[in-house]
Amino acid sequence: MFRGLIAFVTSGALLNPVILLGVVLGLLMGFKLEFDAFMNIYKGIHIYLLAVFVSVLYNLVFNRVYKENGQTDYGAISGNILIFTLKFIFASVFTYLFVYMFKF
Repeated sequence: MFRGLIAFVTSGALLNPVILLGVVLGLLMGFKLEFDAFMNIYKGIHIYLLAVFVSVLYNLVFNRVYKENGQTDYGAISGNILIFTLKFIFASVFTYLFVYMFKF
């Protein structure tokens, strides 16, 4: 288990700002919330809207994709938005579960 965690940290995945924000959110929720409150947050739509907002902001401002003629490739950006939204959600959920596993 710790070997996988070390590989995740050393791979540079935490340098991605969207994943880093998901990890920070998961840590905050892990130390502040009980499991029932955590489940209520993920049953609502607000956390998913936050994930989409962070992903759209990151992809339109910092991670733009261009076509060969120099125009913005909105199809590729849309795919990136979906992928980064999932990364944000999974990073926050798995970080919370990791903290919850060691909580006494």
